[in-house]
Amino acid sequence: MFLLNVAFAALAIAVYPHVPAIGPVSGTALGYSVAGGVGGSTLFDDPCRSVGPKQSACELFDPSSSGSEMFRVTTTERSCWSATRLSSRDTEWFKPPRRADGCVMLSDQLRLFDRLL
Repeated sequence: MFLLNVAFAALAIAVYPHVPAIGPVSGTALGYSVAGGVGGSTLFDDPCRSVGPKQSACELFDPSSSGSEMFRVTTTERSCWSATRLSSRDTEWFKPPRRADGCVMLSDQLRLFDRLL
């Protein structure tokens, strides 16, 4: 029985990052997902704010938190998104892509590892 529990836990840990989002997506979850897609980070609880139907503006920071970039993000019905960087400046530490695409995952919503640390 112990080995079965260990196997189930290992499977859950392996699958967790790949499970799509469930239910409505918050600005926080969208921010974590977009930050992961462009190589940035979030400093605030709600980095994305709605600016229209299926449109958000997300402020994401470089990994050293020395500067930020704004992204226009369009979302789809299936919790996927397409982001466009609004400025064209790069810093020495942060050179995000001009465009990026991705989907919000359950791990962006729950952030279990953040809660455990």
